[in-house]
Amino acid sequence: MPPKKKSPPGKSSKALATKPAIEAGETTPPVPITVGIGASAGGLEALEQLFTVMPADRGLCFVVIMHHLPDGPSLLPGILSRHTRMEVVTAAEGMALSPDTICVIPATGGLTLSSGRFKLDELAQQRRSLHPIDLFFRALAAEAGKGAIAVILSGTGSDGTEGAKAVKEAGGIVMVQEPASAMYPNMPQSAIDAGGADLVMAVTQMPEKIIEIAGRSSFFAPGTRQAATLDEELRTIFAIVKAGTGHDFSSYKTNTIMRRIERRMAVNAAGGLDGYIAFLEKNPQESQALAREIMIGVTSFFRDPEAFEFLAREVIPPSLPNVTPTTRCGSGMPAAPPAKKSIRWRSSSRST
Repeated sequence: MPPKKKSPPGKSSKALATKPAIEAGETTPPVPITVGIGASAGGLEALEQLFTVMPADRGLCFVVIMHHLPDGPSLLPGILSRHTRMEVVTAAEGMALSPDTICVIPATGGLTLSSGRFKLDELAQQRRSLHPIDLFFRALAAEAGKGAIAVILSGTGSDGTEGAKAVKEAGGIVMVQEPASAMYPNMPQSAIDAGGADLVMAVTQMPEKIIEIAGRSSFFAPGTRQAATLDEELRTIFAIVKAGTGHDFSSYKTNTIMRRIERRMAVNAAGGLDGYIAFLEKNPQESQALAREIMIGVTSFFRDPEAFEFLAREVIPPSLPNVTPTTRCGSGMPAAPPAKKSIRWRSSSRST
């Protein structure tokens, strides 16, 4: 049997680098802290600025979702590779999220995540009104939770606004390019107007903040704080917020409160709960910000899509042929006609 032919040595192109797709029997890979970046018109310059400053060895995975024509190959990997030492790849079906890597959406379709791997949907852009950034941000929120960081750069329209809300609701952080510095401010401004932005800043300031947020530890990790101490600190926070806003959050679920406080601690770079309490006391406007955070209204009635898909597919269609205008809902029995009310008039006569 002839020996296998070795590939000739040579310089590999980071822009053309690929990673193996999922194979049978593979386990779910560990998910690194993932930074989803949405950009549209004017976003290329912002991306170049960001990756020129961003260190290449912090263990982060970057996923770039940029609007481009679906009929042609994307030149983005080659362009970005000139501004970073990180590996730049085009996302493929089943590819795992990898640290110190920049993954770019393919030109042919939408991008989501499942169990730490990319899933491609070529029709997603058409079905979702050309909102691929929202599509990925929602998937990132579901996959990474409070480990998600969403970044919205220059662009027209409102893509990214709804996805940013999902990231925020899941406990992640949303960073938005300062509209005044964006070539096209519509996308950043839309996220700000909708209340989805945690941080608004120039692109060149983002890398330092991303590293800071990614490096934070969980302030509420099990076993890190005694229950009595945590309860006392939370009571202090509730008292400060109530005094500043009139809202009493002491009856809210502890997990919800802790997740919201942790987000505000990350945004304000507060060191621990004691540091955040001191920050609250010195900055009255933070009580308002925390109250808005706790009362964030981005939840959805259709929160369990699989259950509603089952209803739409298996339950409702078989029931429709048996439904008539006179069928009582849920009983299969004819609906009774509305009862007629008999009104008796009582006349009172007065003797004179």
